Amino acid sequence: MVSQELDYFRAIIQANMEPLAKVTEVSEMRDLSDKLGNHVWLKREDQQPVYSFKLRGAYNKLNKLPKGSVVITASAGNHAQGVALSASHLGHKATIVMPVTTPEIKVSAVRALGGEVVLHGHHFDAAKAHALELTKMPRIDWGNVEFRYRRKKIAVKTSGYIQSWRQKRPKRVLYDIAPKKGLNKKTDDSVTFRNREAEIYIFCLLDQKDVTKIDVLDLNQWKFYIVRTAELDEDFQDKKKIGIRPLNQLASPVHHSRIKAILDDIIELDLGEKMVL
Repeated sequence: MVSQELDYFRAIIQANMEPLAKVTEVSEMRDLSDKLGNHVWLKREDQQPVYSFKLRGAYNKLNKLPKGSVVITASAGNHAQGVALSASHLGHKATIVMPVTTPEIKVSAVRALGGEVVLHGHHFDAAKAHALELTKMPRIDWGNVEFRYRRKKIAVKTSGYIQSWRQKRPKRVLYDIAPKKGLNKKTDDSVTFRNREAEIYIFCLLDQKDVTKIDVLDLNQWKFYIVRTAELDEDFQDKKKIGIRPLNQLASPVHHSRIKAILDDIIELDLGEKMVL
């Protein structure tokens, strides 16, 4: 056991982290050291490009793969950004499965670093299970669609007033509605869609503004806005973001129990319009 532990420790200290991972500061916390009667030091991994030590493990693992590898993982935040940045730098293609409850700011950060995001499940275990399933599936076109219902492509966008446990006041809510990169299943290349690929958008808002009362699994704390893409295109064709105020002008918030019925109404309306044409 001792030999295995030494080998593991040796692998850690000899791992090549350059050029992505930075040499971060080690700062003494003097007040806490004095209070505890011991030397307390803080390793400043918040100085990494993704503000977390998790970049180290992601880069070390991906650096051992052949260039152009396909990487699939699950994460709710920091690991996702580490994988996305490492994959982009090393020439891999990364798909990260994140829970639908992940704050939009984290989802946008992963996409900005080059990761393809798939939103699935309301907690990490569900996202992880889906990621494992994806490793068994043939390559498909992820695009900017979370799921399909009655042959309609549905995009799900999630945000909330509280996006960090350290927040002191609610933040402005913004949803990303810009065209995204996707995977062309015929050529296996990354492409940018010129138009919004989804036909219907579901905007999910965690409406609780008190961080001490937040329960993301309590659906009664959520509001849902369901909008046809045609309506977004009409008023927000060139916009990359949309906030709550313009969203309220497009649709009224609905209870989670009404989502399926409203989707059915929209789809029936679309079918009726096609029959008239």
